Amino acid sequence: MSARSGEPARVVVDDSKWPRVYAIWPPRSLADEEFEAMVLAMSALAERGQPYVIIHDARKAVRPTPRQRAFAAAQQKRDAEKTKRLLRGTARSEEHTSELQSHHD
Repeated sequence: MSARSGEPARVVVDDSKWPRVYAIWPPRSLADEEFEAMVLAMSALAERGQPYVIIHDARKAVRPTPRQRAFAAAQQKRDAEKTKRLLRGTARSEEHTSELQSHHD
């Protein structure tokens, strides 16, 4: 999505290369509704019942608000059993660093 004024910012969740899922973060703050929609879309991935990984392109991302982080934390808590079983890992590309996390530490 372009960064034109007036368009809502959103995270593009691309599952076309399943089981690799790409999340492309916009260079603008997300409205609470858009952030919550993205979190719920990520949550729904585990409903497929198949192992998967998520690769976040957050090079231009804006940090979520405290309210948004609290929403994500609460959803992650609800999804903990499913994601522990099915989410095999995440990678996040940022402006100057790259972070890899394994969910089987």
